Amino acid sequence: MNLFIYGTLLVPKIWDAVTQSEKDWVMKDAQLPGYQIFRVKDAFYPGIVRIEADIPCCVPGKVVLEVDQETRARLDAYEGDFYEAHDVEVSLPESNESVHADVYAIPKYRCSEILSHEPWTLSWFEKEGLTDYWERMNQAGY
Repeated sequence: MNLFIYGTLLVPKIWDAVTQSEKDWVMKDAQLPGYQIFRVKDAFYPGIVRIEADIPCCVPGKVVLEVDQETRARLDAYEGDFYEAHDVEVSLPESNESVHADVYAIPKYRCSEILSHEPWTLSWFEKEGLTDYWERMNQAGY
């Protein structure tokens, strides 16, 4: 199973802490068209939501190829019931191809209660939220 990751999982030390795997993962730059990424209210981490409009949008991230069941179970626990996993088609800009992958997204019916209107970027997170987030992960046992 392939997995499209965005947000906090793009930070290598967070990915390693969550997956607890020594595996040399095959990760490729990818984009998820038709989705937008926003900050979760009162949090440093993001959520994505499918946008059903004629606005061209996409979420940048990576597709991780061949995620095993044990790792998937760890990722499911990390994401909790906050997100729903579902199958999407992601584009791979380097090869001009696309692949199917699972993604953790905010259920459409919960977006207004969960997501702010503030966009989320990895560079913002690394500058403003990573230190605090990493401390909280350590306190949670990661």
